[in-house]
Amino acid sequence: MVGFAEFNRKLTRLWDSLGTYEKDLTKRFLINRLVNVMSRETFIASINEGTMRVAAVKARFDPWFHALETFFKDTDQTLEDAKTLFAVRQQNQNLCGYCNTNVPEEEAVLTNVENRFCVSHLYCYQSRH
Repeated sequence: MVGFAEFNRKLTRLWDSLGTYEKDLTKRFLINRLVNVMSRETFIASINEGTMRVAAVKARFDPWFHALETFFKDTDQTLEDAKTLFAVRQQNQNLCGYCNTNVPEEEAVLTNVENRFCVSHLYCYQSRH
């Protein structure tokens, strides 16, 4: 919530300029990025012990702020990346390129498996890289 409050003006301006499809895409992409941030080991560690320590708070806030900064740095490219991710999900029937099971939207990562673009579970991808 702090990240959204910090970027409220930019998000409001962007939101007001988007059509219905782009708004849906933006919501989906931001949820995807939030799950990505929350799945990192440093984030998980920051919510397990010493949650009020400055380092733990920074481990939670900094990656999300960075994700939002990246999103707003080049919104057109970010939306194109989101379109690509969701198009590849549909082309591959939303199956993980590693374990061949269904990939929930918020866990989808665009990746290259055996020289073909596909989606994978964030966890499958992280366990191999």
